[in-house]
Order: sequence, then C-alpha cells, then structure tokens
Amino acid sequence: MKKIGFYGTHGSGKTTAVYGVAHELKKLDKTLYILGEPAREAKIIGFNINHDANVESELWMISRHIQMEIEAERYKTDYILCDRTLYDHIAYIEVSIKDGIIREGLQDIIYDYAHLKPYDKIFMFGLRDDVQADYARLPDVEYARRIHQIMSEQPLYPSPYIIDNREFSLIVREIM
Repeated sequence: MKKIGFYGTHGSGKTTAVYGVAHELKKLDKTLYILGEPAREAKIIGFNINHDANVESELWMISRHIQMEIEAERYKTDYILCDRTLYDHIAYIEVSIKDGIIREGLQDIIYDYAHLKPYDKIFMFGLRDDVQADYARLPDVEYARRIHQIMSEQPLYPSPYIIDNREFSLIVREIM
C-alpha cells in the first residue's frame, strides 16, 4: 500500500488532481481509498476554520486527519490518495494560532505522526489566483498566498514533487 499526499493551499487543485489520479489508477485496475480533507467536515459540524480557526478547531482537524489516515490503512488498498497531507495543517496553524507554545505543540504532533507513518510521495500544488469560494473555502487570495508561502518553506518528508501542470498521468507514472 502506498500513501500519496496532495499538498497545497485551499483552491490549488488538489481535489481535482486526486480524482483525476484515481480515475487513471482505476483504469490500471488498482484499488484505492480517497481520504478527504477534514476542514470541510469541521465546517459542517460547526468548527471555525480558515481566518476564524482556533485551538479547538485546529486540534479537532489534526486529530480527525490522523484518525482518517489510520482508518484508510485498514482497507488494504493499493493506494491511499490524501486530498491534503497532515503537513498542510502546519501552515494554517501558523496563521491562526498566536500562542507560540500551543502552536509548536500542535506542530510537534503533526511532525511526530508524519514521521511515524510517512507518505510514500507528496505532490505540492502551486498557488492559483482564481480561488473560488464555497462553504469551506475562502476566496481571499492574500490569505491563500500567506498559507502557500509558509507551505513552501516547510521541511517535508519525503520532499515533495512540485506540480506545475495538472497532467494526472504524470503523477500516476511517478507513484507506480
């Protein structure tokens, strides 16, 4: 089983890529599990996200993300496609949590788990200037730029592949 992470700010094309890659893998008779991002679920059940996130909501999203990854591994598929990596949460925490001790504690949880259960490959998506609003996503391009800048500077393991185009078959070739 290979765990593949799609990494980037909201609206960068991760979800589109996940489903495009899933389509290509299914054509090759590969089994897969698509792991959605917890921010959408958090918003639905009443947690604050994006600009309004707080310690409680960030902690819930991190713990939910870890829970979802553990559950996905139980399915024993060829691939787990993660429509956000656990690392993504670090940038959002950096922006939303002002208390340095709490922020560092949350980031330590992420790095510890990500090293315990690493991704086999990570694909990083660039920033798009046409972020579309929906019930979870903000159309605030400056906010997205700030998140993207933090993401670009994070140490990741393994090092991410930078995706400039959305050619799904290239991603599939890279993960095979």
